Amino acid sequence: MSLLYISHLLQVGEGSYGSVYRCTEKVSHSIIALKSVSLEDALKSNITSLGREIDILKECKHPNITLYLGSFIEAQKLWIAMEFCGGGSCSE
Repeated sequence: MSLLYISHLLQVGEGSYGSVYRCTEKVSHSIIALKSVSLEDALKSNITSLGREIDILKECKHPNITLYLGSFIEAQKLWIAMEFCGGGSCSE
């Protein structure tokens, strides 16, 4: 996966580690969520927690958990692609 295959990035959320975008995967035309995390910020904090998050997401296969689609590093950021859930944040 790469940003070359992604279009229509629209920021839908922001957290302490980065931002989340609603976007379209160009090949399948699927709507996905793409979380970006600055590698510089990750190195300043605890980067091992990000690796652990990805490992856990890879293993989670349940209808009530958003599906992990993949991750990649590009443009000085870690990008985590997941199934898009348009219902808003869990805190709302």
